[in-house]
Amino acid sequence: MRFSLGTKEIALMSVFAALIVMITRLPGIPIIGFPGSKIELSVVIYPVIGILLGAQIGAISVLVGNFLSWLIPTSTLLGFLMIPAGVLAALVAGSLRSNHRIFNWKLGFAVLAALNVSWYLTPIGLDAPFYPVLHWAALALVALFRGNLRTFLESNSRSRLLLGTGVCSFAALMSDSMAGNLIFICAVGWIVPLQSVLNAVVSLGVFWAKLGIPKLPFTGLTALFMGALVIMAIERTIMTVISTLIGSALLRLLGKGRYLVSS
Repeated sequence: MRFSLGTKEIALMSVFAALIVMITRLPGIPIIGFPGSKIELSVVIYPVIGILLGAQIGAISVLVGNFLSWLIPTSTLLGFLMIPAGVLAALVAGSLRSNHRIFNWKLGFAVLAALNVSWYLTPIGLDAPFYPVLHWAALALVALFRGNLRTFLESNSRSRLLLGTGVCSFAALMSDSMAGNLIFICAVGWIVPLQSVLNAVVSLGVFWAKLGIPKLPFTGLTALFMGALVIMAIERTIMTVISTLIGSALLRLLGKGRYLVSS
């Protein structure tokens, strides 16, 4: 497989990497139970970068942007470990819009499927088997539309363009979500102190108690993820809507060219 970077590709990578760095300077979305931690707003544009630049260039752009963002204070080791999550999101989105021999919808499907299956290989996977419900839904959508997603993204129909962008964005964001979950679980007890996890579980319990929700019948990490399931669902749904609107608007503006980098 031949892969080369021309002046155009390098320029686009630099622009989008710089955009990621700029966006990560914004406040972000606070994570309940982990004071000072946040979900970077740059997550919303990972699918857009993948769609516009393709799987290879898009993934490299996110890799460079996330690494530079991590270098700028304040930085944490966990933040460094989370860099690949965004890279996978761009890779999935870029693959779904491509008809490349390797980087096509089958690769995007395989990446998301591997991440979902990996959930059940973690210590809490069997205790919380229904947690990845949205992740499996994203995989089902990819399997349903398959190579038609590229056709939708190239369509002049606004509804088809929105559908194609929405499915690509949803699959990419759920890939980022699951990759982040797996990295976090592996980091507990090593980088993430167990006490922080316990504090987060307590904070989630207080949060649901204020809403009048009974105590969840889970403990430890399982309680952390199941307690945050609804929050995650709302968060990822909003992100998908925003990413879809941005991505479809940019594709309409690009007109017949559709993509900044061909694949």
